[in-house]
Amino acid sequence: MIQRKIGGAAVAVVLSSLVPALAGTLDPGGTPGSKGTIKEATAMDTSIFAQQLKLIEARRSSWLEKAAASAPQLCSTVKHPAAVIDVQKDASAFQGWKAANPAPADSVCNRPLLPGESFILDFGNHLTGYFSFSVR
Repeated sequence: MIQRKIGGAAVAVVLSSLVPALAGTLDPGGTPGSKGTIKEATAMDTSIFAQQLKLIEARRSSWLEKAAASAPQLCSTVKHPAAVIDVQKDASAFQGWKAANPAPADSVCNRPLLPGESFILDFGNHLTGYFSFSVR
């Protein structure tokens, strides 16, 4: 493809300009040098990798101990709901909604739920974190 675009004479000129650069990379025996090439990288002594792997394995237990010592203590707090509420639209309330018709929280605990039935539990405070519950 290059020959079609620039012609054979131009290719010869480009190649002849590269020969002096290549000549400088020859070893004293006349073979091309390998410094900085893939040939040099693949000819490396691979025992260095085994040595590094042994060092890593020797240090791994101390790393795991440091990681275990740095793990945060998780807090777990049981919070009970204060009431069962309904939410109603109210233009005068904060963000346009208000809690109404509070009922005791245990009013939903000991009765069966029908398919599609829902309820809203009010815990009385702003809580953050994960929520879990069990159903019997």
